[in-house]
Amino acid sequence: MNKLLFGILLTAIVISCKDTKKERKYGNTPDKISKIVEENAISLLKDERFHSVSIAVVKDGFELSKHYGELEIGKKNQPNDSTIYEIASVTKTFLGTVAAKAVL
Repeated sequence: MNKLLFGILLTAIVISCKDTKKERKYGNTPDKISKIVEENAISLLKDERFHSVSIAVVKDGFELSKHYGELEIGKKNQPNDSTIYEIASVTKTFLGTVAAKAVL
């Protein structure tokens, strides 16, 4: 019984631990958040399967919206705040979850 209780307590402690490596490296200032977004967008665009990406972050009242790449390769048309991305069949699940949360 004591081993079980100890195991449950240890599991709860491990789950509640937070990885703060990125927070220590970058902190939470707007410039640092912007740098994190840019680094991740650039690394994503290095993959030839992706040619554009839009990333939005809202944290502690700070809002950031950035767009990278081009919508059609070679046409120099960059994404903007009005760009609509299709996310395949995940759209139905996502919208259903958002609607359910709105109702609750």
